[in-house]
Amino acid sequence: DGILVYKSNNNIIEENEIINNVGEETNGIYITESYYNTIEANDILNNEGGSAIYIEFSNKNYIKNNNIENNKYHGITIRYSTENEVTGNSIVNNYNAGIRIDHDAENLLIKNNLIRGGMRGISLFGQEKDVTIEYNTIVENEVGLEVSTLSNNLKIEYNNIYGNTENDLQNNQIESLIIEDNYWCSTNS
Repeated sequence: DGILVYKSNNNIIEENEIINNVGEETNGIYITESYYNTIEANDILNNEGGSAIYIEFSNKNYIKNNNIENNKYHGITIRYSTENEVTGNSIVNNYNAGIRIDHDAENLLIKNNLIRGGMRGISLFGQEKDVTIEYNTIVENEVGLEVSTLSNNLKIEYNNIYGNTENDLQNNQIESLIIEDNYWCSTNS
């Protein structure tokens, strides 16, 4: 990993260039079992094996105002974590998902991000609950927003979701979903 934070709290990772990390499952920034960390204003580019930012078993972390581009897996992955915020990031041309939320992630805020050019803009996969996705621009992916497998209490509002080649929204299975005041139209209409 480019930067590893393990069992460490209240760190600030700011204004770094994290570029060209190679190796299977190698992440740009990996945070595990850590709390109250801030990842801000970093350039995280061209990492070959894992996600640009990977957070698991970690709560109350803030990912904001980063430039995340051309990574081979996901831009941001959050798993088994609560009360994390992802705001104001530019997440462009990451191979799989711009943001991947899975495995019991709870109470998340995804707000004011540009997510463009991946297979999935945002992918929720595996029993997430109480996730708010608002004021994002999710464009030019294969699928803009994918909701799968028992997600609960999702609020998707005030987003611009358009120009995705297969679907703007792919809802596979959900118990409680609020979708309102989003812009879904193509720029060509």
